[in-house]
Amino acid sequence: MKQFLISAICYLLLIPTSCTSQSMKHLEHGNMSVSCPTNWTSENQVIGDIGKLIMITDGDKPNNVYCFYEYNLEASVDYIMANTVVNNPNVLFKDAEWGPIQTVQFNGMDARRTTYTKTLFNVLKDGIVYAFCKGKRSYVILYLRDHGTPDKSQDILRTYRLTGNEDEQVSYATAYEEITHFIASMKASGAIGRASDDGVILKDMVAHANPKELEFTYQVDFIDKSQLDHAAIEELKREWRVAMKQGLKEQIAQFAPYARCCNDGFLFTIHIIDVKATNICVLQYFADELK
Repeated sequence: MKQFLISAICYLLLIPTSCTSQSMKHLEHGNMSVSCPTNWTSENQVIGDIGKLIMITDGDKPNNVYCFYEYNLEASVDYIMANTVVNNPNVLFKDAEWGPIQTVQFNGMDARRTTYTKTLFNVLKDGIVYAFCKGKRSYVILYLRDHGTPDKSQDILRTYRLTGNEDEQVSYATAYEEITHFIASMKASGAIGRASDDGVILKDMVAHANPKELEFTYQVDFIDKSQLDHAAIEELKREWRVAMKQGLKEQIAQFAPYARCCNDGFLFTIHIIDVKATNICVLQYFADELK
């Protein structure tokens, strides 16, 4: 079960630990620094191209688990909380009962905090999640404990710091280079191609340097083009053109790589395909339309 737990965590996010007054060991990975009791289990992992993880547990059958995530992603803290946590379809979060998202200070940084309850491996768990951003990276901290047991999260969280050791490594000369790295991270994380509850799937993203263009392919798995007449398709195109434009504006506000492409004059192209991967329409937006 422990190996399955670790594998699930590496897909995106997982659980916490407890602590008593005893000798501590210091851990560092990426820009993250944290301490825990010397007799606890700790593990540093690289999560593909998307980031790093420090996982700490208080035993082979842990009651408390902490996961400290660092993502190579420059985005807003609200996006990070919504998409890597609350709306994440991973088994660790799906069908959880969520508390409100609060704006808080975490170790001197502006952050978002929420709580949740979920049955995991037939055990009811209580979770606490923090999300915050600094520079070109985003961070998520997850603490899980057995339901009804004391919240000991601060025993470890108070030792957490960002070192800044790797900040100078994240720099891209052009918007094309930055968006290309971002797309690779999205693919590595499984965000591209992931099924969604609303039946709309981001199937692919491609960036072009010359001419400057960013292409998205969305599949609408509840539409079969062969069942639609011309008038119905034209009506969908009109509705989607407005909705997709608004969606792109929100993405540009949330993601620095999208914003940089927009400022650099990229053409944004959206391909929409049906459940059989038949093209329904192509929508294009010039950068000036999205500012």
